[in-house]
This record gives sequence, C-alpha cells and structure tokens, in this order.
Amino acid sequence: MLARYFEACQESIEKALQLYENTRRERTAKIVRSSAAQVTRVHSSELANPEGSAQYVAREWGNKEVGDRYQWIYGYDARTAPLGES
Repeated sequence: MLARYFEACQESIEKALQLYENTRRERTAKIVRSSAAQVTRVHSSELANPEGSAQYVAREWGNKEVGDRYQWIYGYDARTAPLGES
C-alpha cells in the first residue's frame, strides 16, 4: 500500500504518508478489536460444559463461520485494495 501511495502522490511524500496512515489506521484498529474478541471466543465458558460445547464449536468454528469471520483479514490484497483519499 505504501508503495502505491508513493506512486499516486509523487508530488508529495508527506501526502502519501498521511493517506497511507489514514487508510491503514482503520484496518489495523479493526484487527486489534478482532484479536480481543478472539480471546473470549477461544476461552469461552461454554467450552467447559460437555453438553453445550459441541454446539458452541459448531456455531463459532464451522467452516462458514470461520470464513465469514476472517475473510476480510486473509483475503486482503494490498496490491488491489482501494486507495483511500483525504
């Protein structure tokens, strides 16, 4: 992303850096929030209950659920992601 901003803003390194920071701030903040939520998901008290744990695992860790939850992270391509502007 940074290289793409430098290319797009050849007239101003400062502008390229500011746009890069603005664009990355939102994504990195979302990753931090997702990581914090992951702690409660992995250490859920529902996993201690044998009767309910299978339902919890199916609800939280099925292929579709995992894909829906993490596609935005692992499917991200910095070469094609839209450049933000300000």
